[in-house]
Amino acid sequence: MLQSKESAQGLRNTLPRRTAILATEKSIGRLCQRSSRVTFLPGNLCVKSGRSVRLTEALTMEYIRKHTTIPVPKVFCAFEHNGTVYIAMERLSGTPLGRGWTRRSEATKADILRQLQGYVNQLRDLPRPSGQNLVAAIDGGPFLDERLPGPSGLVGPFASGQGPNSRHSEDIQHFLVLHDETSEDVCFTHNDLSSLNILVEDQQVTGIIDWENAAWLPSYWEYTSAWHVNPQNMFWQDEVNKLLGVFERELEMEKLRRRHFGDY
Repeated sequence: MLQSKESAQGLRNTLPRRTAILATEKSIGRLCQRSSRVTFLPGNLCVKSGRSVRLTEALTMEYIRKHTTIPVPKVFCAFEHNGTVYIAMERLSGTPLGRGWTRRSEATKADILRQLQGYVNQLRDLPRPSGQNLVAAIDGGPFLDERLPGPSGLVGPFASGQGPNSRHSEDIQHFLVLHDETSEDVCFTHNDLSSLNILVEDQQVTGIIDWENAAWLPSYWEYTSAWHVNPQNMFWQDEVNKLLGVFERELEMEKLRRRHFGDY
């Protein structure tokens, strides 16, 4: 497992690279296309930056590129400067899967879902670090999930849950019973597998992006997260069932959680 010290240091964090990225952002960044926290610079370069951006996202993409065939952006440089994290990375080709999905043929949809299923299986097959059974980010530290309570959405790391207690409401007791009945298997998880984070060109998956929420998580987590991740594209729930299989008990848990603690 990567160490937290490496998270603090960044990735390919050299003075010439930092200087070039900061100067480029300052000089022409405001003139370039932007999407949320990402600036699309000339060529195939983009820079994700902000105070909520975390260096663990860069470490995750590096790890995935080294250990799988999943198409993820190559990270050229990642560092923190004056409280803001900058990740300079490759801009992948393709458009978000959600655009025009309902107009695709069933055969094309099935082909794309088969590709995605293969990539998800690669994530699930990644070996756990020796002697570690934490639910945690790639560096062993907290992971990001805006659905859970915590400062800025950060929670963990942790190894086990809490059992039912008579002081809990009936719904919460039911939630904890369901939790105890779920598999304790932990695997690496993208944790934000929205149709907007999958890039395609024709019927080829060209990229999976936005790895900021990725972590070692329970095996059902990818499903319950993806099932609710994109309320603007409700069609995705049906596709998630085909892509990840159905975790009925775990989905019931997620619905109970949302009833008591809100969508996020």
